[in-house]
Order: sequence, then C-alpha cells, then structure tokens
Amino acid sequence: MTPLPYRWNHAGQPPEILAGLSMDGTTLTLEAEVRAPDSPTPETFPGGFEADLWKADVVELFLALPDQPNAYLEFNFAPDGRWWGAEFENLRKLRSELPGSTCRVAAHALPAGDGWRVQAAILLGFAPGQGNLCGILGQEPRRFASLADIPTPKPDFHQPEHFVALPIQ
Repeated sequence: MTPLPYRWNHAGQPPEILAGLSMDGTTLTLEAEVRAPDSPTPETFPGGFEADLWKADVVELFLALPDQPNAYLEFNFAPDGRWWGAEFENLRKLRSELPGSTCRVAAHALPAGDGWRVQAAILLGFAPGQGNLCGILGQEPRRFASLADIPTPKPDFHQPEHFVALPIQ
C-alpha cells in the first residue's frame, strides 16, 4: 500500500493513510487503511450504498474515464463499509449516481487496531489509468490527504487536471 503524501490541517503527528489498488481482469480492488486513533473503528459491517459519506471519515477514489476529457468516477468508502459512487461528466457536473451504469461495488470494513481498513471490489468496463486516492478525517478542522498534489489552499479533490497515474498492482 502507498501512503497518501499530500496533507492539509495535520497538526503534530498526522494520521497515516495507506491505499493500494490491484486489477484482476475487469475488477479493480481498493484496500485502504487509516491509522488514526481518533477515527471511528467499526463495530458493525453493514455495507450498502449511502450518499453524503464525505461529511464523516471516508476514503475516496477518483478514476478518470477514458476518451472522455474531464469525465470521472468518484467513490467514497466509510469505516463501516458503507459506500457511495457517482459518474461526473465534467468538474462537479453529476451525470448519475452509482450503482447503475458503469460499476458494481462491494465494500466492507475490518477493524485495524488504531484505525480502520476498507476493501472494495469495483467491476469496471475499462482499465483505469489516471485518478486520485484521498482521505477525509475528523471533525473541524477536518484533516485531508491525497495521492495527487492539489495546488489549492483548501483541498478540492474534484480536479481531473491534477489526477496522477494510479499505482495499480
């Protein structure tokens, strides 16, 4: 797994967020670990699709859509396995929420000591190349981490022009 190196609002010792991606056929697997004692450790594993997960602790995955400039998918994964996904046709211009057209997701969380882990299997109809892995943690001030360098004073991960090559195994 790869640490998310770019951080905002991390006073003192930042939580370490690690994420890894692997591809097997048409299935992209995300595994992420949040090592933050103040982050909720799941007691149950309900899973399921739910909007507005970004308002609490979450790991996010952005995937650029091939042959569609500025179009991308976004997935959010919570410590208890809940997830949300959407397709955007341009910067923050929602095309549709998922499940639906492009992907199928199965996610669950695993206790991991001083933090949490989440795994998700995403069935894709394409081989991803560019995107971003991100984390949002804590209460105000929220803490943020990103694989891609987003050159803004406040983090905004909806930045396809700053997507990077994803470290897919």
